[in-house]
Amino acid sequence: MMKKALILLILLLILIPFRIKANVDVTIEVERNVEGTTYTDLVNQFVDLELSDPDFSFNVEQGDDISSWFTNIPEGFTATVQEVDNEYISAYFTGQTDEAVDEVILVSVPSGKISYMGSEIEGVLSNDPNTEDSRYIIDELEIRAYYDRPSTVSGYVGEELEVQYVYIKLENDTYNSDIINATLSTYNGLTATVIDYDQNNVATVRYTGTPLQKDDSLIHSTLKKEHLNISQIDLVVPDREDVRFDIKERSVTPDVPTPEDLPDQDDDKPAYTIPHTGIE
Repeated sequence: MMKKALILLILLLILIPFRIKANVDVTIEVERNVEGTTYTDLVNQFVDLELSDPDFSFNVEQGDDISSWFTNIPEGFTATVQEVDNEYISAYFTGQTDEAVDEVILVSVPSGKISYMGSEIEGVLSNDPNTEDSRYIIDELEIRAYYDRPSTVSGYVGEELEVQYVYIKLENDTYNSDIINATLSTYNGLTATVIDYDQNNVATVRYTGTPLQKDDSLIHSTLKKEHLNISQIDLVVPDREDVRFDIKERSVTPDVPTPEDLPDQDDDKPAYTIPHTGIE
């Protein structure tokens, strides 16, 4: 009876997985960076995890979400197992974030996710940030606006302007529909209104009004952040020498009478003669 019980206990120990304490000599190494820019989806970004002892192995499968292993993963990123081979994992990073980051990649493998000779290891295994070269390097996306082509707004002081246009290109961002009919500026009696934008993110700005004074200055424009989908600040469009006003004053030519304009002489009226005094 005791012999049967012993055999049964041995079978249970074989069938039921057990855990052992982590070997303090095993370490985890992290290789490769996660690089990109804010507001942009990551492209082909992988991080490799490798245990220092081949007798240890990871307990994961391809496609598993291991984002929680990366304790300082930027918000918006996800890490999944792309490849696993015993002591080696390749993690595939996807997603986008709105904050610039430059930090060491910190990893903590949860208890039970590493095995030694087929037995699960208790305790968390973390990499050493002091010896780690792998980093998150997420740069700030450079959003900018600029004039798309030369433009001159021409007219005369005191005369209603013929409708004219200026074109503003937006890069690494997109306009939203709220910009339609938005006023960019009111200057020198002229109003700049956005009337449209195209699929290439070029906005058409219409100038109307009556100029108040002579002006040949550069045109200044600012795009409000509420009219943009990504930027968190207003964008000042850099001045450009060939985008300017050309408001002139009309030259006034005085009317000079011509001989034809002079009154006719009356031939019947006697000519005036100089009187004689008798003194020669």
